[in-house]
Amino acid sequence: VNPFDEIAVEEAIKLKEAGTATEVVVVGIGPEDVSTQLRYAMAMGADSAILVRYEGACDSDLASRILEAVY
Repeated sequence: VNPFDEIAVEEAIKLKEAGTATEVVVVGIGPEDVSTQLRYAMAMGADSAILVRYEGACDSDLASRILEAVY
């Protein structure tokens, strides 16, 4: 997990604790080993995690389309 992802998860957890959010869901896009990072986010306090298995390069356009489909 890079520092920016870790900060994002921490902030999402704070929003949940403040009552602004009801659930923290983390999404990882990539090969099976991304599940390690999702488990780390769950250990930090995320409620659930979704792994979208994808082999290959993932740019911001593709990531946004995948997140839209997941949501």
